Amino acid sequence: PRANRHQHRRPTASCSPEPSACRPRTSHRPQDHPPVMADNEVVTISRPSGARCEVQRFGAHVKSWAGPDGQDRLFMSSIAEGKPKALRGGIPVCFPQFANRGPGGKHGFARQSDAWKVLSTADEPVPTATFELTSDESTAAAYPHAFRLLYHVSLPADDKLTCALQVINKGEEPMEFTAALHTYFRVADVEGIAVEGLQGTTYEDSAAEADPETGAKPLKQEAQEAVPVAGEVDRIYFRTPANVAIKDGPRKVAILAQGFKDTVLWNIGAEKAPTLKDLGPGEWKHYVCVESGVIEKPVKLEPMNSWMAGVTYKIE
Repeated sequence: PRANRHQHRRPTASCSPEPSACRPRTSHRPQDHPPVMADNEVVTISRPSGARCEVQRFGAHVKSWAGPDGQDRLFMSSIAEGKPKALRGGIPVCFPQFANRGPGGKHGFARQSDAWKVLSTADEPVPTATFELTSDESTAAAYPHAFRLLYHVSLPADDKLTCALQVINKGEEPMEFTAALHTYFRVADVEGIAVEGLQGTTYEDSAAEADPETGAKPLKQEAQEAVPVAGEVDRIYFRTPANVAIKDGPRKVAILAQGFKDTVLWNIGAEKAPTLKDLGPGEWKHYVCVESGVIEKPVKLEPMNSWMAGVTYKIE
């Protein structure tokens, strides 16, 4: 996939597979309420089938996504702390930096920003909510660029969720950034799942020991067609195919990325799970993060240009 410049429409996509599902959370059945509902803090978009998605304004954070069967396909920790911290689960937005790969704070400030606004909501042609974050004095200290960040969340079909990130450089100088959607998928047992579509790609093994001289993490090539998750797994796969899938027993989630060139696979594992104070006991077994991002090579965005990338998740 290529970064899209001067493009101001959400990417749309059709893919196959579905998410790993585990225990159903709240059951949502076909509704007679409006397809978009919003208050000051949460926007809910839904379809007549009962498919729905909730987005928290703080951090523009997708909290939950369920298909017509009512099963929440996203993981959320039972003890997630939330504001002023990012929720442990759902889909945190990482911008303008992924992890510690840069001079700013880990995963950037967007996921912990209270300055996000609900820019618009619509029920046609599909239920959609758009969120906006713009640069100001508070962002300038961490990221000295004038920008406008738009985040579109929509339900294009009963079995699909699309999230698209658009960055506009409003300044007079080029700006660089990395970004990712840090998606937590709910699974029955992480040690029984497999991630497909990564075979043959190169990954950085972030869980391995760094080189004592260079400080670099080792680079490896993925040999397996179906990648298991055993113990701590923290990998950044570079230049990955557009289509990746999570197989969780009889269930599947397809992940179709457009503009995001890299894929992160992460689970904390049993040994380190207690270090995450906002993760409930034993809950490490019930999530896997498969994150679409642009990480290896930062985007360099010229003045008054825009960049856009998105991902569609499909239940199958």
